Amino acid sequence: MQSSNFHDKMTQPTIGGFTRQEALELGQVANYAYTDIDANQTCNPMNQALYNPVCTGWLLNQFRTPIGSVHVHSRGSHIKLAYKGTDTLTDLATDFTFLPTWGSATHLPQDTTVHRGFMAAFDSTWVSVEPYLLAIAEAQKIAISDLTFDITGHSLGAAQATIAMLLLATNHNVPASQLRLATFGSPRVFNAAGNRHWTRLGLDARTLRVAEEGVDPVTMVGPGFIGYKHVVPAVRVDLPSRTAPHVLPGYLDAFENLPQPSYVHSNRLGFRRALWHYAIVVPSRLFSRT
Repeated sequence: MQSSNFHDKMTQPTIGGFTRQEALELGQVANYAYTDIDANQTCNPMNQALYNPVCTGWLLNQFRTPIGSVHVHSRGSHIKLAYKGTDTLTDLATDFTFLPTWGSATHLPQDTTVHRGFMAAFDSTWVSVEPYLLAIAEAQKIAISDLTFDITGHSLGAAQATIAMLLLATNHNVPASQLRLATFGSPRVFNAAGNRHWTRLGLDARTLRVAEEGVDPVTMVGPGFIGYKHVVPAVRVDLPSRTAPHVLPGYLDAFENLPQPSYVHSNRLGFRRALWHYAIVVPSRLFSRT
């Protein structure tokens, strides 16, 4: 007889293949991507507040360059890729290097244009990550297409995670059923052609994008007026009061407290809603501080 926990999990609604709990856990992985793993290679069972993959049997490696950083968690054929978001002035410059580059120059479909800064940050680590994934697969006598991936990131990291998802599907023929993506505060990454490939490959059904109910300005990077589009609608969350826009801990707190009926895709944020948020909501929060 199956347990009630099994039944509960099977009846929980999913978005992008994630239950809310699974998405929250991957959000903690995204948060961990901001840490230096050299200082976090031991498990401290007494500190349950901090996520540490070492405590749960994952092998962890980090690939860093001056413009990018990614944690690769591996356990058997299961891989988690967690890309670090913006936290330096160099990262900020990457965010605003938004002129497009064509897919033919980036190993993505030729009609796809990609945010130039995000692609450069991704490429800077992928030259090391790809051979590492190949080595993991070969050690098990399988191909990269046989691995299962959970991919995540916040901010700039969310953009790179999105690129990783499309590249694994197109360059390594990883089936959509073996890919999941959860992003928090993601900018726009691809043009409409890139989004069509996303849908054609079935990646839209394996993607969860979390954004603020108000306005997270980073989600508007990759300007729509030059053709960038989000790959899927967002699940929108209300950040706790007195929480700065966009920060990942605020996202995770809001997501953890999201009412179950609100775990659904929301309509896109319009100009009037953005104007209301910045003209009314943000000032009211600032003046309410004590």
